[in-house]
Amino acid sequence: MSSLSRYKSQSQEDKHPRELSLGTNGLMHIGLCGTAFVRQAQRGGMANYFRQLVGSLAAIDHENQYTLLLHPNNVHLFHIDQPNFRTIVVPMPGRQVHYWEQFLLPLVLWRLKLDLVHFAGFPKVLLQRGPSVATLHDVGFKTNPETRGDWLSRLYWDFFGNWGTRRADRVITISEHSRRGLERLLGIPAERITVTYLAPAPIFRPIEPESARAMARDKYGIEGRYILFVGTLQPTKNLARLIEAYALARQRARIQQSLVVVGQQGWQYQDIFARISGLELQDHVIFTGFVPDEDLPALYSGADVFVLPSLYEGFGLPVVEAFACGTPVIASNVASLPEVAGDAAILVNPTNIEGLAQVLERVCMDAGLRQAMRQAGLARAAQFSWRTCAEQTRQVYRQVWAQRRNGWRGG
Repeated sequence: MSSLSRYKSQSQEDKHPRELSLGTNGLMHIGLCGTAFVRQAQRGGMANYFRQLVGSLAAIDHENQYTLLLHPNNVHLFHIDQPNFRTIVVPMPGRQVHYWEQFLLPLVLWRLKLDLVHFAGFPKVLLQRGPSVATLHDVGFKTNPETRGDWLSRLYWDFFGNWGTRRADRVITISEHSRRGLERLLGIPAERITVTYLAPAPIFRPIEPESARAMARDKYGIEGRYILFVGTLQPTKNLARLIEAYALARQRARIQQSLVVVGQQGWQYQDIFARISGLELQDHVIFTGFVPDEDLPALYSGADVFVLPSLYEGFGLPVVEAFACGTPVIASNVASLPEVAGDAAILVNPTNIEGLAQVLERVCMDAGLRQAMRQAGLARAAQFSWRTCAEQTRQVYRQVWAQRRNGWRGG
């Protein structure tokens, strides 16, 4: 589409958007804004959250009207055949899409006359009027600003991240750790923050180890037993220290597992490859690059142990994905990870290479411990549900809409 005046709904095309507001009969017309997700294969925490939330809302709500606002690249990811769901494509340039959102989205939203807009993963657009909800996964843009990319991206988060989040009627976040950060660093009152936990998608379930390892071997060249890491290659994931701990465990305990690293290159990842070369681990560390969702359950299930030694996580979704596949988990004892892992993982100091090496040795060499960890992880995974997340989110919509109708305004 060449202009905003010609964007088009994929369903209910015979209805003018202004006729869809349902507030007068007790129902709502809700906009779910996912225009910031621009890469076709994007699988970051925020993009995954948006996809799972949309699908779960469709499963539980056949009454309220929902309009999905999507970037053209990602329309094919959403196939909801329900009369109360429709899609609008909002064409935007691929670069610095967050800035374009600030100017183009208000025009689209004004025309739609929505009862409420949910900015699902990013701050509220400042010029948007009417009730709003914003999901912010963490406050990394305050605590780790370098993770936000180039200077233009950091400038965006410095200004719009602060003000957009504060001006939303309600903020949803994904852990108590992130909630405390929103209160402390952005000054958002506790009564305006709701925590909704993430969950593993239904495809994450145990796969028989031999079948799982056969897939890992045939598709990704992974031979034999392995330790698994899943995450973007960037400093906050602490992969360089994991590699040093792995080298120490191989040298000291002669563990035979290879280390498999699943994830795309992020920023300042060169040190990772330098460590591997310096420690002569080129034959023992395997990089798969991006892996589609459908292959991850087998990679989790075939691993002896999954390790997430991050220095910072707003939630740590790979931990519960590994749990759901029956994979033993070692995770950091910082940020949100103790909250998410509970008693089902072994938690370690992410800066203590010696301590991490000791835990790797213990888990890799003790089959009985791995079996006990598998059972604990499966039980923990069962406590997280996308349906619960969707129900809690819908309740937030109701509360914000009712408060606005009664004259209360947030932010």
